Amino acid sequence: PPSTSCCPAPSAPQFVMLLRAWLLALFAALGSVIAAASAPEAKYSVAAKYPHESGCFTEGFFLNGSAPEVLESCGLTGRSYLRRYELRTGITKQTARLHTKYFGEGIVALNGSLMVLTYTHREMLEYDAATFNLIRTHPF
Repeated sequence: PPSTSCCPAPSAPQFVMLLRAWLLALFAALGSVIAAASAPEAKYSVAAKYPHESGCFTEGFFLNGSAPEVLESCGLTGRSYLRRYELRTGITKQTARLHTKYFGEGIVALNGSLMVLTYTHREMLEYDAATFNLIRTHPF
């Protein structure tokens, strides 16, 4: 008879654990296949293209609802800035440089101010939305 000494048979508890692990892997794989097969495919089309400053590492932006313009925060350590520009032409209308110690991140408008997140310095910079003058900082 052939030798079976190379691979000893697992004990009953080991066999049950191996069977459970195998079944879990099988069900996980089947679940992924089923989820992928049933996920709807999104369709899109490009409605318009607009110019953008290639030197800006965009961290946050939003469209001004009352004018066809964009407010954007461009972030790089030592070179972060805020920018207001015309949507259709990309022409810059206004900028404000952040202090060189900051890496400017997200931006949001709030009650006449622009709030710029500086996560690494744990400060929110508050700028006047009309003048781009720094009003104050808010530590967090």
